[in-house]
Amino acid sequence: MSKSENKQRPTKISLRDVAQQAGVSIGTASNVFSGKTWVAPETRALVISTAAQIGYVPRIHPEEEPPVQSETERAVTLGLIIRNTPIPLVSNPYYGPILHGAERVCSAQGMSLMYGVVDEQVSNINDFPIMIQRNLIQGLLVVDYFNPAFFSTLERSAIPFVMLEHKLDTIATDSVTIDDEYGGYLATHYLLQMGHLTPPPAMIASSRLLLSVTSRIKGYHQALSEAGVAPIGEYIRNGDLSVGGGYREMSALLDLPQPPSAVFCCNDLTAVGAFNALQERGVKVPEECSLIGYDDIEMASQLTPPLTTIRSETELLGMQGVWHLLERLQYPNLAPRHTLLRVSLIERNSVRKKV
Repeated sequence: MSKSENKQRPTKISLRDVAQQAGVSIGTASNVFSGKTWVAPETRALVISTAAQIGYVPRIHPEEEPPVQSETERAVTLGLIIRNTPIPLVSNPYYGPILHGAERVCSAQGMSLMYGVVDEQVSNINDFPIMIQRNLIQGLLVVDYFNPAFFSTLERSAIPFVMLEHKLDTIATDSVTIDDEYGGYLATHYLLQMGHLTPPPAMIASSRLLLSVTSRIKGYHQALSEAGVAPIGEYIRNGDLSVGGGYREMSALLDLPQPPSAVFCCNDLTAVGAFNALQERGVKVPEECSLIGYDDIEMASQLTPPLTTIRSETELLGMQGVWHLLERLQYPNLAPRHTLLRVSLIERNSVRKKV
């Protein structure tokens, strides 16, 4: 063969060239040509058209090209998103442990984890995090409530996802939640057992859009019903799961003609705000008002007195979500599954038996 013939030989087009030209990862391009079903239709069309334009021909014989590794065999990048809250994700006492649990499993499995914060009302794919828009992840954990249009858009992206602390019967995907109905029941039943029957325990709740909140409210009512105690409408307050919300709603309870002798706070941050309001009014905890929280964040045991609360395994929530995603990637045709994580009562010193 002459030197001139060697110079004229066209450069071989590789899969990497296709990926670079299309602006996607080589893993995504590989998934397109290996027939993976989770690649978004628009991404699949982009990769195929790019390959045609630059003259890439996929190899079809196993001996010519190494087999493409499955999602669980090669490096996998997962994503995690939560709705926007006033407290940054990494320092959020509730969402932080969920993120940490997901990171622990990803690290143990040699995977990467990307995370982002999204407004709960977002529905346009152009407003989604870049990791979703550009198919930089192979699976996604969605934590808590987002509006239905968000999930419809996410379904169209074809990225497998698992819902944490939320569940929709209209979405065919896995979900992992805390047993919040039992948790609400357990907290209220405990206060009733401690003699807080007349008046009944109050509850500082939050938005009914959150599955965790509606479940805890349902458990609260179940415990009252079993004890033959009628709820008082003014005793069920609508906070926002924050310290400020807890302070505001506890102050409103103290302004009632007959303030409650015990309060079930829908999360521990709410209980911290309730503590502040009680201390400001000179009401002693637990001598004059008992408090019980929910989640058992690190701060709960540092209060004075230490907060009695319901422990929810939030770190396990993140871990279980990743395990679900890995199984979903390996077996995409599995029927949707729901995992329920148990809760437990942590007795400290913020509840006293009523005499």
